[in-house]
Amino acid sequence: MTKFIMKITILLALAILMSPEVGFADETQRLDRMFRDHLTRIKAPGFSVAVIKDGKLVLAKGYGKRVINQDQVMSKDTILSIGSLTKSFTAMAILQLQEKGLLNVDDPVVKYLPWFRSSNKARSDTITLRMMLNNASGLSPRFSTLSRNLSRRADALEKGVRAMSSYEIKRNPGESFEYLNEGWNTLGLIVEKITGLSWEDYLEKNILTPLRMSNSSAKRSVVEEWDAAKGHYSGIAPVPASLIHIQGSLPAGSGFFSTVDDLSHYLMALVNGGVFQGQKLLKPESLEQLWKPTVAVTGLSYEMGGTGKAGHYAMGWFTFDLDGEHYVGHGGEARTSSSQALIDPHHNTAVVILYNTGALEPYTNESSLYLTHNVLRVLKGLSLSQYAVPREADPLLNNYLAKMDGLDRYHGIYLSDSGKRMKLETGGSEGLQMFLQEDIYPSDYDVDFINSTSFVMRNFANNQRGYFAYNEDGTVASLIWGSETFRKKQKMDVKKYQKHHSDNAGISFVLPLRWSVIWRDNHFEASVSDTSDLHLEGKITTSLYEDWLNQMQTENGSGDIYPISELRNGYIFRGGILSNKGKNTKQILLYSTTQKYKYSFILTVPAGQLTHEIIQSMNPFLESLDLR
Repeated sequence: MTKFIMKITILLALAILMSPEVGFADETQRLDRMFRDHLTRIKAPGFSVAVIKDGKLVLAKGYGKRVINQDQVMSKDTILSIGSLTKSFTAMAILQLQEKGLLNVDDPVVKYLPWFRSSNKARSDTITLRMMLNNASGLSPRFSTLSRNLSRRADALEKGVRAMSSYEIKRNPGESFEYLNEGWNTLGLIVEKITGLSWEDYLEKNILTPLRMSNSSAKRSVVEEWDAAKGHYSGIAPVPASLIHIQGSLPAGSGFFSTVDDLSHYLMALVNGGVFQGQKLLKPESLEQLWKPTVAVTGLSYEMGGTGKAGHYAMGWFTFDLDGEHYVGHGGEARTSSSQALIDPHHNTAVVILYNTGALEPYTNESSLYLTHNVLRVLKGLSLSQYAVPREADPLLNNYLAKMDGLDRYHGIYLSDSGKRMKLETGGSEGLQMFLQEDIYPSDYDVDFINSTSFVMRNFANNQRGYFAYNEDGTVASLIWGSETFRKKQKMDVKKYQKHHSDNAGISFVLPLRWSVIWRDNHFEASVSDTSDLHLEGKITTSLYEDWLNQMQTENGSGDIYPISELRNGYIFRGGILSNKGKNTKQILLYSTTQKYKYSFILTVPAGQLTHEIIQSMNPFLESLDLR
């Protein structure tokens, strides 16, 4: 009897161990361990992840901190910008409209936007929607111009696409790959023209609502009201972002916010033939077209842990083959957050991960591609792969140590012709630290000298090589970083200029000696002592840019405004030159946003006296301007 009971007990135990529920639990526990280990191998404070197996959600969870060194943790419901993963939603929207017979992806763009053109109209007339979807339009991108388009106006998207009229076509349309964010804005605008809805409203009505993605949106007003995570700026260590960075210049390319729980609904629809809980988003033939490998792209190199073989770009998705399996995926990088989605369509498995930092440097961080690929391998019962693990150490590692007693000669401000600013001061592992101000994204770097001329800028996001150039007397003249030269700013001539600053306003600047400055709480007024007609005013404002500009036009006359958008000294200045016929004056209106405040500056001069000399006198002011 005892042997019989033992036999029954053993059989029951085996049955339990072999049951799907136990296998599922073991699998989930293994994934959980992988994610916990991943957190220890990256510099990001936290991430959230969702995993799909057999078309169903098996895990959605957050790991680590929402904000570095704070108590709140990441969760499956943490809202973050998904960056360029947005492109796949725009591609789905286009194919939905094709299914309804409202467009054809092989039609030229000019059929829907008759005014669309590049600098070569004959060639841009041949660009089709499919070419835009495949990132194969032949147009050469200008992301620096795009990044300054922060308008909230309803016509901002169309104005951005119209600005492409000066873009060059450097490749034959349809023949080769070149990543073009602006092309996705063009597709988003076509959605608007055909449907009469904004791209954001179309997305909400036709994709987000059917997918029950209630914590997802591309609308600025909605995202700013939600408790969306701000993420972190890149640096030697992550720095909490002070505001939500919305890619207003690229709504249809990277302007979408979501959670991994919501994105799991999206992935489930994709791996289940375009259907989610009875709601059909796409027909199978459209899904096949969405993922069809079309334009060859460079694959992950052998040195970085790849095969070196080319992959392809489909429609808003990259595709590649590895170890006999076919994968579809896309990442996104939004400066303060990033994303990675990977799908195995043949096994109905998928994974998506959202980080609360931008991209992570691959030599000191376990990569998201390594993680997502191995998640899909675990779901198939396979061992871990070394794909996306660099085969070689960082080639820029070195044993050179700079002489500490001579580093002060590098200290100071460096300005590029494109308007970026770098500041070098004491700090870092070798005695020198670099701060880069570009738009409203600050970054700091550890300066690792390779020799007396060359260095590597290092932080958790990337490593970039640079060089110093010297004057004949041995003083530092400039630094070269990437394709840009940053000239070292010379010390202020105290016989010509005076520095002015206010802690209350968070403003510091230099003006010629003949200017007198009066501070009033959080703003200043400056004028030239020998004339009452030249006046400069600056202050902190609470107004949004469009509201401020409209107010300036209303107060100062309805004359035409000549628009200005320029990156100077690390800050984006927008505004224009406005004529006030009633007062017979002209004004230069400038508006800039920092991590904390919005600032407005107004230079007023008599009409006809806005001379080159006066404009040039503003250069010391703009190049010395330091905003909190």
